Amino acid sequence: MSVILKRFPLHSVSTFLARPSIVKTRDRITNFKPVRFVLNVLDDYASVIKDAAEDSRARPWRSVAISLGLLTAYLAYRRNPTELSFRDHWLDANNDLIQVPVRSRNPAAEEFLVEVGRLRNQGRLEYQNWGLAAVVLRRDFDKGCDLYEARCKYLKVPLERLWDTVVDVGVWGRWWRMERAMRDYDIHPE
Repeated sequence: MSVILKRFPLHSVSTFLARPSIVKTRDRITNFKPVRFVLNVLDDYASVIKDAAEDSRARPWRSVAISLGLLTAYLAYRRNPTELSFRDHWLDANNDLIQVPVRSRNPAAEEFLVEVGRLRNQGRLEYQNWGLAAVVLRRDFDKGCDLYEARCKYLKVPLERLWDTVVDVGVWGRWWRMERAMRDYDIHPE
């Protein structure tokens, strides 16, 4: 260590950095617009983190509630079911229903699975990932249909009727409508 300090004393480093050519280059780099933008963004993030730390010390319960809300949203996003999981869940439900005698099957469960199968075979199921939840919607036409009615943006389903087109809703890795339809699939109500 002493050999390094003898060879490169600290004052020589500071004098090297204070040379006019080095200062000029450093100023030119820091005044470059993209570099200045990045430095400003980093400064903004540093001030936000500092303010958040001060606020969390001032209101600890609020910080805990916000942290738990963000953690819950993150976990819901991570456990959001996929289109493949919907198909697998539907196939498993069909296999479970097939093993039950026809007279013992719940007609509501059978009707739901048959409807999903019919829409799937026609190519009219549309999977949408909404971040915290996944939704499978019933479309009026197949994706490959080139009719005017299928393509016109003014003839799309309005938001107030969107719930009527929902086939299933997936949250936390589960498909809720399918699970509800399959609750008593082996018990005929009569």
